[in-house]
Amino acid sequence: MTKFSVMPDIPEEYVRYQNNCQDLMIFNNKFIKREYQSDVNVEVLEKLMGLQIPHFLFPEKIFVDDYNMFYFIVSKYLHNHHELTEKLKTMSNKEIVLLFKKMLLSLKNAHEQGFNPFEITYLNYLIDDSNEPTFIDVGDSFYEGKPTSKYITKTIFDISFFHKNNQDFSLDNLILNDKMCLLAMLLQSIIGKYQVYSTPEDLINISHKFNKWEIFTNDILRYLENMIYKREAPQKDDYFIDDLIEPLLSTLERKR
Repeated sequence: MTKFSVMPDIPEEYVRYQNNCQDLMIFNNKFIKREYQSDVNVEVLEKLMGLQIPHFLFPEKIFVDDYNMFYFIVSKYLHNHHELTEKLKTMSNKEIVLLFKKMLLSLKNAHEQGFNPFEITYLNYLIDDSNEPTFIDVGDSFYEGKPTSKYITKTIFDISFFHKNNQDFSLDNLILNDKMCLLAMLLQSIIGKYQVYSTPEDLINISHKFNKWEIFTNDILRYLENMIYKREAPQKDDYFIDDLIEPLLSTLERKR
């Protein structure tokens, strides 16, 4: 395992703490997250330092403290970015769908490179003034099927939701979980209901409202019904572009 350098001293007067949390520091255009070494699979996190995937923020450096109790995980600090939920409240439905198209395609790209962001929530995305999203927290993620955290216990959307018996951290299950979490975020954003974590039950509950929205055509409703009610898992290469995103954009364009 790599021997990491000791974290340099940072003058206290130049440090800002995010949300007054001593574990989240901002200094010199860097964001520094402090984690207990016992919580982190650092060999996995270290591999993420070499990744470059658009719309994902990966660590640049890792330091330790003098007592080898903590890791200090350093990444770029994103200026002029906003919380995703706050920005979504100001966006049109077309802007929302275009945003999630970008997020879904970048997720597909990440999967092709072996990365599963896993904890896909509103809190883990920031968005800039040009509506460019960035996934910012890889502390509970997977790379090449291995977790960055020692305390990940289960997926939110797992294969058992689709009437199969194996609930595990297989690659297919991780990919499915990522896609379904992002799908739930998209559907919640369209109807204006934002939850930090969306469960399969939440998805079922909000689906009752879809037919009240004109942008959900019969074809779109059938596509969603097959997944949500009939529990038909999306194909591995289905990132909801052809059967959901593009039909939504076509409907919105006709309603202009």
